Amino acid sequence: MHARRALAAALVVLAAVLAVRGDPSTRTSPVVVAVRDLAPGAVLTVDDLALTSVSSRSVPGGAVADLASVTGRTLAGAVRGGEQLTDVRVLGSDLARAVTGRPDTISVPIRLGDPDVGDLLRPGDDVDVLALGEDVGSVRVVVRGAVVLAVPPETTRTGTTGRLVVLGVPGADAPDVAAASLEQTLTVTFR
Repeated sequence: MHARRALAAALVVLAAVLAVRGDPSTRTSPVVVAVRDLAPGAVLTVDDLALTSVSSRSVPGGAVADLASVTGRTLAGAVRGGEQLTDVRVLGSDLARAVTGRPDTISVPIRLGDPDVGDLLRPGDDVDVLALGEDVGSVRVVVRGAVVLAVPPETTRTGTTGRLVVLGVPGADAPDVAAASLEQTLTVTFR
């Protein structure tokens, strides 16, 4: 008899807890979604994005919940309309760390001397960055084991030459890579 009363009391307490807590399947979380298909290299504007609520169960890790945190940022890859944005869909340190698996990785944009080399690159490629010297045959390895994060579509800009590529490089090498990109002709070799 005591066991039945204890069980009944436990069930009443459980029902009260569930009533206060609510149904987990009805909980929602805010997420940023693309309102249309977007191309790699697109700079995100408020017209490209919307804030919506979705079931908390369907929110991926790293989901973006604030429009301001991605407005003005550059997409690393294509995004479909309605797709939830995550921290690794835009260029930046989160993407660099996720792709390389190294916590000290920094994103560095470089311009390649030969734009056709950029056409061969794909995100995730492991490359070495080489700086070509002024003397014929003079080459210096700027960094080994950089990872291609993005190859934005070519744009027509006056005053710039070469193809823009975004690399993930170890933090200690980032200043040298960035400086070499401004001062020397760069190319890459595949690892």
